[in-house]
Amino acid sequence: MDGDSERPLNAPLNEDRSPQKGDEHTLHRLLNHLGVGFFLLLTVVAGMQITFRFVLGPYFDISVAWTGEAARFLLVYVTMLGAVIASRDADHIQIKVVLNRLSARRAGVLRLLIHVLSLTFLCIAVYAGYLSTIDNINVQPGAVPLITLEYVFVALLIGFLAMAYYELRWLIRDARSLADTGGVYE
Repeated sequence: MDGDSERPLNAPLNEDRSPQKGDEHTLHRLLNHLGVGFFLLLTVVAGMQITFRFVLGPYFDISVAWTGEAARFLLVYVTMLGAVIASRDADHIQIKVVLNRLSARRAGVLRLLIHVLSLTFLCIAVYAGYLSTIDNINVQPGAVPLITLEYVFVALLIGFLAMAYYELRWLIRDARSLADTGGVYE
């Protein structure tokens, strides 16, 4: 940041990334805890699959059929939670070559365009997630009788909705900054 007052592109206005107070703080903590919890559960289930299939299976003919499918479902949940957290913190992969070569005002306008395009994609993804959830109600995927495919698609639907929420917040924040300062972040 070589001494100028411009913040990194799409970095949170609160540079230390400390959570906000109140409901937003609770939501941040909930997302973080859910992400860690689902990741730990995925690790346990995948570990069970390896243990039963490769360590105990050959010797005791033990098999746990549901672990592979449960691991795939959990991977979807972990991926969506990670994507939501990355959207919240503006930590998705970005290529800033063009933005860095533009004036502050033009970079701000381009950032707004990127937010609008991202929101457009996420709205389409929410709609597709909704249709997929409806189409897969009570569809049994295989080895896990209690879990239907709608639970997988609900994760996609909720994840895309949450990402759209955070993208909209970034759009509003960057639009206000562009209007107030002409694109220079304080």
